[in-house]
Amino acid sequence: MIAVAMSGGVDSSTAAALLKTEGHDLVGFSMQLWDQRRINVGPNGEPLPSRCCSLDDLYDARTVATRLAFPFYVVNLEDEFERDVVHPFVSNYLNGLTPSPCVACNSFLKFDKLVELAKSVGADKVATGHYARVRYDEVRGRWLLLRAVKRLAPARPRSSASSSPCSSIARRALSLKGPTFSPSRTRMVHVVQPRV
Repeated sequence: MIAVAMSGGVDSSTAAALLKTEGHDLVGFSMQLWDQRRINVGPNGEPLPSRCCSLDDLYDARTVATRLAFPFYVVNLEDEFERDVVHPFVSNYLNGLTPSPCVACNSFLKFDKLVELAKSVGADKVATGHYARVRYDEVRGRWLLLRAVKRLAPARPRSSASSSPCSSIARRALSLKGPTFSPSRTRMVHVVQPRV
């Protein structure tokens, strides 16, 4: 079984659709990180749209899992997010630093928790929508994180932010390596649309 981290976006939905098409048994997980009762409001009291981890994202992820017919769970990590990401971010910011809460969240919360959840349901692999390749280095005795796509030509600007979170994945998360994909973002959109 493969545990799929479901953000509700096209990349994780595509990963799930491709794996399902290949005949894999899947279980989907989304992480509820922000207390949605603490919605940001605009100057006239209107709710402002969320940029990450919104209720709409969770709904979209559940819709994909339902259409692809695999179990899906939302895991409440609001307390951990507040303690391990928000508080350190605010403290560092007030001390004149410029922390990145997304890097901290991916490094110390999301990927570690995903590995834990995968193991708890008997999944032996993990898949996400992040563009990455990993390889086990026998000499070093550890997993290596490689460029998402091998460069055949001079470097071009990246077309997606989905590879940057992988730069800080904990090494033990790499040990539960899932399938990796290297099509362009445009190709991935075309892959998922007919199925979802």
